Amino acid sequence: MVRIANAKLEGDRTVVRLDQVQALIDSSVFDECCAHRCQGEFPFRRNVLIEDMHAPEVMNALKKMANKYKKRAGAKAVKAFERESGVGKLSESDATIFRALSARANYLAQDTPDISFSSKELCRELAAPNDQSLLKLKRLGRYLAGRKRLVYRYDFAETPATHIDVFCDTDFAGCSVTRRSTSGGCALIGTGMVKHWSKTQSTIALSSGEAELGGISSGMAQAIGLCSLAADMNWSLRPRVHSDATAAIGISRRRGLGKIRHLKTADLWVQDKVKGGHVDLEKVLGTENPGDAFTKYLDRTLLEKALGKLKVEFGDGRPESAPTTMGLKKP
Repeated sequence: MVRIANAKLEGDRTVVRLDQVQALIDSSVFDECCAHRCQGEFPFRRNVLIEDMHAPEVMNALKKMANKYKKRAGAKAVKAFERESGVGKLSESDATIFRALSARANYLAQDTPDISFSSKELCRELAAPNDQSLLKLKRLGRYLAGRKRLVYRYDFAETPATHIDVFCDTDFAGCSVTRRSTSGGCALIGTGMVKHWSKTQSTIALSSGEAELGGISSGMAQAIGLCSLAADMNWSLRPRVHSDATAAIGISRRRGLGKIRHLKTADLWVQDKVKGGHVDLEKVLGTENPGDAFTKYLDRTLLEKALGKLKVEFGDGRPESAPTTMGLKKP
């Protein structure tokens, strides 16, 4: 908050004289023009209408303040600036096409786990797409053109499943621009996959253990939710979460945060679920964790290995059981 003496109110705007600009510059808490009145004090985090707005000294001062504010803004406020490092901002028409195709890729990702991470990364750039964003989209399009068919296999089980197995993983500080981590995973009933996800963590983790703990928390929430859904169908299943993070598993199995005070209450929730016996938490080797496919880009060998553990494989052609599509097959 900044109190401006002798500021003139015009409706819901504040008119500031040129001799008051320096006070705003020193405060460095606003970026452009039109603040709302708030009991005599004005939070200049929006715009301020300044007399003789086009004066060169005023414009230069505002540009300087805008850059200073941008650097000091919090994690939520900088999302609009995260992609400014890209080379060449797309035109309005190209940006519209990029957003439309990225949304279609995100829709396809619900059933195609191999592009879950790629589509998530594209959607992160919807606000300010650039040339690099377009290159990522083209690469995904070429990949889909070569992988036209993905087959889920659900083998018959000798005995009914008693657990929902969730494999979760996290890529610590994987984003080179924002250094945010990505949590991903998949849920299996028996050997068949029933759900997968890939999500960028909202906060910047300070260590790999913290990032992995956030991934375990997300995986447990997914497992409990699926068990609740199964219970609605009179199917009793117990959640079992698998992670390859030794440090995060150790934090989850103890009581309290100890010296790790920067962790949030969601991590205490993980400890409560493990201590209360509501969820089983088990260790899995990193090379055997299929959740790795939802946290980063993988080469062909590693991707096919991860999908193979989920009973998902690539196929050729079009299945005979698929409905006839206009233009592809004549009756």
